Order: sequence, then structure tokens, then C-alpha cells
Amino acid sequence: MNEHQQPSSPAEPHPTPAATSPPASEGFIASSSPEGSPNRPPTPPEKPSSVNAAKVDELKRQITSRTAAMDAATKAKEEKIITAAQVYLKELQARREEEVAAAKASHKQEQHADTKQIDDYRERGAVWGAVQMLVDLQKPNQYSKSTEMMRSVLSTLSAMPP
Repeated sequence: MNEHQQPSSPAEPHPTPAATSPPASEGFIASSSPEGSPNRPPTPPEKPSSVNAAKVDELKRQITSRTAAMDAATKAKEEKIITAAQVYLKELQARREEEVAAAKASHKQEQHADTKQIDDYRERGAVWGAVQMLVDLQKPNQYSKSTEMMRSVLSTLSAMPP
């Protein structure tokens, strides 16, 4: 046995180098996170100084004025487009009314001329000529019945003296 050890007392444990060093932070918790890491706590916002506040206010005013100018320009364009569209619609409506009035006038003249011609047929005693004028002897489409027989009968009747 050793001189320093007593036979009745147990040996004292010697401290290991791992026990004397601080715990390693390799596992669960890092001592400091790199910049921009999600584990890094956010930096507190800087307190604005009066100079910075004045700059921010000036920038906000500039943004507001530019936005207002853009809004005014957009509104002016919209008004211009709306007025142009209204003028176009009025012109279109006036043109349409003129076309309708012209069509009504021409139809009225045609109707008046047809009425006069029918009256002339009646005065002459050619009733079948008036009937032939009133009856539409045109074949409207290829699937309609033929009007040839009716046309020939009316032409024969109108050719006969009364």
C-alpha cells in the first residue's frame, strides 16, 4: 500500500478534466446564434430621434403628395374617357334616330305608293292585279311550297278582261 493511503479509509476520487470544465454547449443550446438566425432574438427597434422623425414625416408627405397627384391624373383621365364615351353614345343615338326616321319615311312613301297603285287597279276593274300585288309570290326559302301555280293562276286571271 501506499504511504499516503490508510488501509481503513477508501481512496478519494480524483476529479476528471471534464468535471472541472464548464458544460459544453454543443448539444441543445448554442451560446450565441449567428446574425439573422431565427434563434437570435430580434433587435429592439431604435428609438427615433427628432431628426429621423422629421425625415420620416417629410418622406410621408412626399409619398402622400405623389399619390395625390397620381390620383388626380387618373381621375382626370377617367373623366376625359367618360365624357368622350358619353359624346360617342349621343352621336350614335342621334345617328340611329336619323336612320329610323329615314326608314319610317321611306316605308310610309312605299306604302302610300302601293295604296295608290291598288286604288288605280280597282278603278280600272283589275281586281286580280291588286290581289297579285298584295300576295307575296316569292318563295321565302328552299323548303317552302312552290308558289308557281298561284302565280300562274293570278297572271291568267289578271290577263282576262273583266
